[in-house]
Amino acid sequence: MKDNREVESIVHTAVLAVMSEKGLQGHAVANTDHVVATLGFSSLDLAVLLAQLEIALEGDPFAELISVTTVRTVGDICDAYCRFFAGEQPSTELEDRAFDRAQRRVQTERGK
Repeated sequence: MKDNREVESIVHTAVLAVMSEKGLQGHAVANTDHVVATLGFSSLDLAVLLAQLEIALEGDPFAELISVTTVRTVGDICDAYCRFFAGEQPSTELEDRAFDRAQRRVQTERGK
């Protein structure tokens, strides 16, 4: 099991590697850096980063635990891996809320 500092170091190193591949200026990466707005990553860059992290960290929290669409910052990525290594189980809360919204939409449509 990897500790939080080790995860953060690996994530930051991978972010810098992707930035270097893109020809972006390398600077110290912070957990508060927004992956798209601050670092200039495209969705493809994020996919490359997450694939590299899956190999480096030997795990993928985005397969079941956390939706990749919730990733906004470098810290979100670090947090996802920390939760994964802590053994957190996938939450169905988001699924339950989405199901409830869909049911309400159907009922509204039927009522028209």
